[in-house]
Amino acid sequence: MSVHQAVNKLTSDIADFHRIDAGRPAVGRRADLVVLDPERLNDTVEEIHEEPMAGFGDQNRLVRRNDDSVRAVMVNGNVAWRGGTPADDLGTARRYGRFLPLGG
Repeated sequence: MSVHQAVNKLTSDIADFHRIDAGRPAVGRRADLVVLDPERLNDTVEEIHEEPMAGFGDQNRLVRRNDDSVRAVMVNGNVAWRGGTPADDLGTARRYGRFLPLGG
């Protein structure tokens, strides 16, 4: 699978499936971007880990990711994650956008 096909599978294909107006970068549209380091992207992304869920006591969630490969995440044009650290106001500031319900 090409990088282009992989990106489409993880972005516009999912948005289309859920009928959400997102998943395609263009002028005037939402800007949610992930900056990856392809040299660090490897099979560890397939490993499943339990991570604590802040605000939910001792509850954990299952995650599948490779934090080493993610250099930055931008949500609504704002840096939400950089160098393995979330922004201080992530999850509390409105500047990160709004909830996107399934389309109809």
